[in-house]
Amino acid sequence: MRKYRWSMLKTLEFLNSRRHNLEIRGTFIQQLQQYENRLNQRGMGPLSYNFTELSFKGKGFPRDLIDEEMIIRHTFINS
Repeated sequence: MRKYRWSMLKTLEFLNSRRHNLEIRGTFIQQLQQYENRLNQRGMGPLSYNFTELSFKGKGFPRDLIDEEMIIRHTFINS
């Protein structure tokens, strides 16, 4: 969530695409919501909310993060 500046729902969607039988407990989801709120308060909240959006586009972002997110996005779309 922090590295790629994804929303909690986008992160959970990606995890579910990689492990279809993954069962996440409600308490863990609450912790993720709290973490997302803390990131928002620090100005580090999500820049993308689904896989049609990219977090890192345009200038000002490290090229390696842009490339990594593109690889992950294509992995998700092709799964």
